[in-house]
Amino acid sequence: MRNIRYTAGQKRKKTQHPPARSVWKALPVLLCLLLAGCGFQSEGAFSGILSPEETYEKTDTSKISVSDAGDLYGESDDGVTVVYLAVGLGNEADGTDHTWTEINSIPLNEQGPAPYQCEAVFQLGDETAPSEGSFGYGELTANAVVRLQGENASARQQKSYRVSIKDGKGSLDGLKTVVLSKSFTDPLRITNKLCYELMQGIPSLLSTRTRLVHLYVKDTTSGVDTLYEDYGLYTMVEPINKTYFKNRHLDDDGAIYKADDFDFARHEDVITLSTSSQFREDAFESLLEIKGGNDHSQLLAMLNAVNDPNVPIQDVINTYFDRDNLFNWLAFNILVGNKNASTENYYLYSPTGSDKFYFISWDNDGALRDDYEEMRNPGQSAAWDTGIFSFYDNVLFSRMLGDDACIASLSTAVDDLYKTYLTESAVSSAVSRLTSLAKQYVYSLPDKTFARVTPPQYDTLAAGIYEQITRNYYAYYDSLELPAPFHILEPEKQADGSLRLSWEDASRGMDVAYDIALDDSWDFETPLLTASGRKSTEWVIGQLPAGQYFLSVTAQTADGRSQIAYETYSTEVKTTLHGVLCFYVLPDGSVHASYFNEGE
Repeated sequence: MRNIRYTAGQKRKKTQHPPARSVWKALPVLLCLLLAGCGFQSEGAFSGILSPEETYEKTDTSKISVSDAGDLYGESDDGVTVVYLAVGLGNEADGTDHTWTEINSIPLNEQGPAPYQCEAVFQLGDETAPSEGSFGYGELTANAVVRLQGENASARQQKSYRVSIKDGKGSLDGLKTVVLSKSFTDPLRITNKLCYELMQGIPSLLSTRTRLVHLYVKDTTSGVDTLYEDYGLYTMVEPINKTYFKNRHLDDDGAIYKADDFDFARHEDVITLSTSSQFREDAFESLLEIKGGNDHSQLLAMLNAVNDPNVPIQDVINTYFDRDNLFNWLAFNILVGNKNASTENYYLYSPTGSDKFYFISWDNDGALRDDYEEMRNPGQSAAWDTGIFSFYDNVLFSRMLGDDACIASLSTAVDDLYKTYLTESAVSSAVSRLTSLAKQYVYSLPDKTFARVTPPQYDTLAAGIYEQITRNYYAYYDSLELPAPFHILEPEKQADGSLRLSWEDASRGMDVAYDIALDDSWDFETPLLTASGRKSTEWVIGQLPAGQYFLSVTAQTADGRSQIAYETYSTEVKTTLHGVLCFYVLPDGSVHASYFNEGE
């Protein structure tokens, strides 16, 4: 796959023009050729600008077009760029008067309304020093500011950073801000970049520019003359911001939101107009971070339609989403197993004057993790954690996945991406190139200390990436034949003291029945109560003594295909029970469901 090179200082080649005298001498000849209707093509070929049969058809300007700019992505990387970051104290006026220790040790949620920052000299080079002609070469005073990146960064032993280039200090290939992502949870340290590379060229998807970098940091904020410290391998990522859209010749004043635990439910008490008396920005941004304007009327209109069962889902999609973008984005994330994308790690973008929203991926570290999770916890995966069901606990996606026409469109997208873009050749070539660059850093200090797998395991995981995509392809079609995953609801005490057990419908139009088991022990070796083949989604039982209980529910089709509930329970022996709800009956008879993980 192709990707941009983060280099700077390249000079544009001068165009060679013929001497003016030669041009003027040739002018009579050119005029004769034009007047004679002659061209420079072979005899018999049309050589004009317009055809004699010109129809003067016009392009459709009634629709706003949103697409990536393929020319942003240069040739494939053949190396790792070295980044030198010398950090120093700035001033209180612009909030850069913080030490490197403060920035890295104080949790982001305790840093105040704005993240702590310090000034920095940001330079590119090689393992020796910054390179002449590269960005930042020769800088002695701050040309950037730096802060932590990501809500989880402060809790991790290796952290990610956001570097913003100061005004008047140029740009890095048109970028004023870059993210240095550590990909701390990724055992390969290349998955985020790999996914962005694979997205490039897929119609209607918007990718982002990335590059592997080796980071060195010199901390002068402590007042001590220190040396550059090796911070290991990072991925330099182009952030999704106004510059991102400008570089793609797209409207940068439209609606832009970053999803964070957002399930497309209406959330009327949180997602409101900014002019509403109910509006609370912090509550709003707990679900959707506002990255664009403050007019949320378009967002509310879309969410109202998504959550209105009287509005057909096809009408919702055709009105508020770009079909190709929506189905290709969902298909891509299903194929790479990026389950986090159900509720987070994406942006919603709608240009000014358009009713439609577009999905843009952000942070793919959660993709292609099945083999790693199986390596860590063998046999602990759940039936609902593959195929369409990874995205089922989301209002928009669950409505789509319950519609035959949407399934047909999604299947077309899944087939096209798998057979045309995520081919064995394309995936294996990209994986081989990236791991050959990354592995040497993963098993050298400082990253070696935090390596999540052994070198042989690293090779096994890398070699199995295309196989994971293939498994996800077939798991998608398998999931179409299964009942839906469902939630077990909190048990309810009835007026007569009995207990009502209930769960969501899993039928998806299929003929299903439910098998239920209740026990006071998570091993279910001698269940207190059982029931099989129940058609109802509830079961009323007698009063239970005070204590801890476990409820298991499984949906079964007549031909033996089964599905379990979303609920899980972690035991004291470090195993995970899927499809089980833990609840407590208190001495007063009240009932409370618990998501306590005993094994933690």
